[in-house]
Amino acid sequence: MKKSENKRLPEETDSKTIEVRAYELYEQRGGEPGHELEDWLEAEREIGKITMAKEPESIDKRLGASGR
Repeated sequence: MKKSENKRLPEETDSKTIEVRAYELYEQRGGEPGHELEDWLEAEREIGKITMAKEPESIDKRLGASGR
């Protein structure tokens, strides 16, 4: 995987937050088992979007002035 393809959540995002959201998704689906990974990844995506939207200055720091 190239560095540009390596998309990770900010370090501040802890796994407990993701776990709680993944469980909410599980409950919304009626508690149907077998979708644990899908729920976890969807929770990461959702939380990542929220975190990124709240912290645009940290994104700028990661990209650097010439990274745009």
